[in-house]
Amino acid sequence: MISQATHRIMACLRDTLKRLRHPPAEELGLEACLVDLVDSWRSGNATQPMIQLDLKGDLADVRGALARQGLSENDLHAGDALIFRYGWARFWTEPAKYNTEQPGIGLEVARWVADRGLCLTAADTPSMEVVPNRDASLAFPVHGELLTKHGILNHENLVFDE
Repeated sequence: MISQATHRIMACLRDTLKRLRHPPAEELGLEACLVDLVDSWRSGNATQPMIQLDLKGDLADVRGALARQGLSENDLHAGDALIFRYGWARFWTEPAKYNTEQPGIGLEVARWVADRGLCLTAADTPSMEVVPNRDASLAFPVHGELLTKHGILNHENLVFDE
């Protein structure tokens, strides 16, 4: 499933980069790593993934998910894309839920992405970051960190579960 999802995402990213007049993903040497946070939230008896909004969106969440997939941050290289699957797309037909509180990454992960030289982040949520932000004095700091400070593209509202 992850392999198929990764192939679909890569096709979507290539299309997006083409529309934005970026070089083709192949020329960029773009590799993608899917961080599957849904599998880490399944309960023993659940048939549907559980969505936990109490995740902090911190580096421990990302490292934990990577470890459960048999990966580590050393598997990510400069120029790679990091894709987050939360299972949130299943709420697309419920706008009141889809567009309110949602899981995502925090500023710590955004800085880590930039420090690693990754070129793109993507998720199946309306925003890359945890909404609402844990710090009420900040408005979309992850977008500011990734896009404005570092030119790292965000691709949001993706669907992985079809």
